[in-house]
Amino acid sequence: DTGATGPAGPKGDTGTAGSVSAISGEIAFPNLLSGTAGSSSVSSTFASLAPGKKYIVDALIYATNTDTDAYPLQISFAASTGSPTITTKYIVMRGSSYRTSSSRTEYSIFAKVIVDGSAVSSTFGLVATVTCGSTTSFDSARLTIAGDYVGQEVGSIN
Repeated sequence: DTGATGPAGPKGDTGTAGSVSAISGEIAFPNLLSGTAGSSSVSSTFASLAPGKKYIVDALIYATNTDTDAYPLQISFAASTGSPTITTKYIVMRGSSYRTSSSRTEYSIFAKVIVDGSAVSSTFGLVATVTCGSTTSFDSARLTIAGDYVGQEVGSIN
């Protein structure tokens, strides 16, 4: 036998908020990646991120040249101002693109960037740095880099 059902318990705490807003735009690299192994190209500042907020940003970067050799790439992200905590996970792929209506080799970087701006007190942006592990100093090796991003403000980062 079971007894009578008791009264309802107190209301639980409100859960963490989900995605609040989305942002998107272009990632511009004003200079070619050209030089010895270890040379880099730095993007212009992109994404206007609010102080005290947390974001997940997907960065889609592509690099092209007219050479057929493989070019090992890495990417890193930093804040334009302030010191948010930035964690990046990325993969690099090589394939063929028809992006410009002609077939060419393309190196693609897909990066997931987690930005914790909890301790930042003013609006900030992100800057991407692409570094190549091979020499890119001759004409056919110079890499033209461009990209796009999509980001979301999130309630928490675990």
